[in-house]
Amino acid sequence: MRQENRIGKAFDCVRASEELKASTKEFLRDARQLEQGRSKNRGLSRPAFRLALSAAGAMLTVFLCIGAYAMLWMPVAYVSIDLNPSLELTLNRLDRVIGVEAYNEDGQGILEGVSVKGMRYGDAIESIVGSEGMQPYLTRDAALTFTVATDSAPREEQMLEEIARSSGCVEHGGVSVRADMSLVEEAHGNGLSLGKYLAYQVLLRYEPTVTVEDCHEMSMSQINGRIEEHEHGANHGDGHGGRHGGGTEPEKEDEAGDGAGNEGEDGMTNESSQATEQSGEAPAESSAESPAPQPTEQDKDGHREKGHGHKTGHGR
Repeated sequence: MRQENRIGKAFDCVRASEELKASTKEFLRDARQLEQGRSKNRGLSRPAFRLALSAAGAMLTVFLCIGAYAMLWMPVAYVSIDLNPSLELTLNRLDRVIGVEAYNEDGQGILEGVSVKGMRYGDAIESIVGSEGMQPYLTRDAALTFTVATDSAPREEQMLEEIARSSGCVEHGGVSVRADMSLVEEAHGNGLSLGKYLAYQVLLRYEPTVTVEDCHEMSMSQINGRIEEHEHGANHGDGHGGRHGGGTEPEKEDEAGDGAGNEGEDGMTNESSQATEQSGEAPAESSAESPAPQPTEQDKDGHREKGHGHKTGHGR
């Protein structure tokens, strides 16, 4: 207490002048106004900064969403699977199935027993071809056809080769065929899968009166059979055309009736001439008994040029 009294008495003698009081008040007022101004400025800048940050975040989100959509949901390729059932897979950039469509009742029945969305296209094909519902259609003359359309040449080649090597294609004599992307929308507009519409386009060259409705009722084997008849009748039995199915061309008699060998000067084949000289017997009267021509390497490989544009089948 004594110490406090002494301090208080010491400050009792201190007196501030009126000028000092006035200047002190003015300093404090200016300092208070400056602080209030700073607070107001800080209050305005924070919302503006937050707004700008939100806008930047929204733009980034939009860009990410667009990129994700393009990667995951934008169609970039199509694969149709046609026998009598007609199915079509829609693929994204990751080669994953993002859609599958049936184009007839038989195809719808197949889809009721399998689920392939999200699968890589190779696995989806194996699942569909190996499904229980598909087995009754995989007959010897089924003409199993895989038709690929994409706007990327490297992807197209990779898909054609991978499908041609797949067990589902090899075991059932199938082929992989290329088609132009421009045909996809046209095919769907006519209610056909890409592969069947491509076969229809080929048949239309020989039968101008055939309609899309006619092809709705035909299997791939029936369409290809009619194409084959026209091509054989026009002497197009050289492996460039014919059916979509894989394997070798069927044996056929020589239309000119002169056998399969090279003719000699007397109109007989070289083989027949040699046999005559050795045995002294006359050559066979009918050329139908001469050996059938062996399949060419092109036939064995199963490559066929199809449809309009460059559409090559890859068979066994």
